[in-house]
Amino acid sequence: MKKSAVVCGFSHTSLSTLRCLADKDIDVWLVGTEDRMGPAYFSNIPQRKIVCNNGLVQCLSSIGKNFSEKPALLLTEDSQVVDLVGNIASINEYYRYLLPPQDTANLLMDKSEFNNYASRRGYRIPKTRVVTNRRELQHIEHEFPFPFLFKPYLLHSRKINTRSELENYIDSFAEINFKSMIIQEWVPGGDDQLYFCFLFFDRKSRPRAIFTAKKIRQYPMQYGTTSFCISEANPYIVEESIRIFRELHYRGFCSIEYKYDSSKNEYIIMEPTVGRFNQQVALTDAAGVNFPLLILDYLYSDEVENVSQMNGKYWIYETNDFFSAMKSVGIIEYLRSLGRADTRVLFSRRDPLPLFAEIYDITTKKLRKTVKGKVI
Repeated sequence: MKKSAVVCGFSHTSLSTLRCLADKDIDVWLVGTEDRMGPAYFSNIPQRKIVCNNGLVQCLSSIGKNFSEKPALLLTEDSQVVDLVGNIASINEYYRYLLPPQDTANLLMDKSEFNNYASRRGYRIPKTRVVTNRRELQHIEHEFPFPFLFKPYLLHSRKINTRSELENYIDSFAEINFKSMIIQEWVPGGDDQLYFCFLFFDRKSRPRAIFTAKKIRQYPMQYGTTSFCISEANPYIVEESIRIFRELHYRGFCSIEYKYDSSKNEYIIMEPTVGRFNQQVALTDAAGVNFPLLILDYLYSDEVENVSQMNGKYWIYETNDFFSAMKSVGIIEYLRSLGRADTRVLFSRRDPLPLFAEIYDITTKKLRKTVKGKVI
């Protein structure tokens, strides 16, 4: 039986997921919404691409009827996890998937709920304040002096240095981003003190695949997403991550990011990710622990190949790391990093269009910003 996979989303994470499944004799469909047209849409790996204009859940329910055998469903965005765990009955008969129960997903994705849970369990987390509305942020710097870390619901964390930065960030929120917000003290240390652990738990909550890596740079610097990293063994965060997810009887893919505080000689939990792949997932393929492929195989056979990661493998997100390197190490070191990379987010000789789509997108955005600036 030929295996099939439906990858959700057109993002960079979706593109990395597609690349992990390329050349594996898998029938791959790509499904996403028209408001998130990212580089994966331009990839030549999927056999079919479907743009949903009536919501992801309804779209998946509709196209699921086209498969003679249930395909594996692979997610790449938090919003997809939220939609699907709350409406899982709508797609249950059409797909193979492994997601945590809705209450577990909500606990781990809701930043204030996870903070409360982590505090009760005695996990190492930064000093934290739950914020329920904009009014509570008016004088937050008296309790949390700048800089601090601001984590709204379904958005990336951001380092806030000034009152104006805080106001500008809040002004960009959609209503749903106010659902769960926390302020955390800034943990000292550079971007190269950030570590992450990817895990896959089977239906009996047994860890079946594990991968750890270290960030080298990220963009934006100090609070952004990974732009350059390396696979690196870290037994402590493996043990800690397994303990955390096992206590929740977790199943499926998950990850946790940590920051090492050298002043306290401690790894501090920054945030978990649940139910969907991270952008750096292509590094797991280069390091011998291909999570999308391992999970797809498990969904078809209930078996997982016993694999161990290779350390010293580099991953780079070319455009973001260019901007990060220009503010930190310079062009020469960036070019060296580009040459060292074992896997890249955008560049592929066999799948070239995503790179050009990204360059076009960055260029047009900068031009629009410049024109807008002149008009104002």
